Amino acid sequence: MTNHYGDNINQYGDGNIGKIVGVPPGDVAALISAANRMRAAVPPASQQDISQALETVQTAGGDPRRLRPALETLRSLAAITGGAGVPVIEAVKKVLDALNG
Repeated sequence: MTNHYGDNINQYGDGNIGKIVGVPPGDVAALISAANRMRAAVPPASQQDISQALETVQTAGGDPRRLRPALETLRSLAAITGGAGVPVIEAVKKVLDALNG
């Protein structure tokens, strides 16, 4: 007989956000959605930066050392994007507040 302690997470399909400990899943989903909408308002090089940052957000789990740089990248791009970036800035703030909470 084996005992399992801790989380057992299975993910299937596209759009998985993984598990970020301490951050409500809705906040992460809102961030991903806002960043994907912002992608259309930035040049192709910045679109790649958004993709890389989102990949890190989706795979970092609860590791703040990996999450914070990705969140800062998204916030920086949002700050220079204008109106399309405002929801991203707000979503990043919520995720950072939860990480720091």
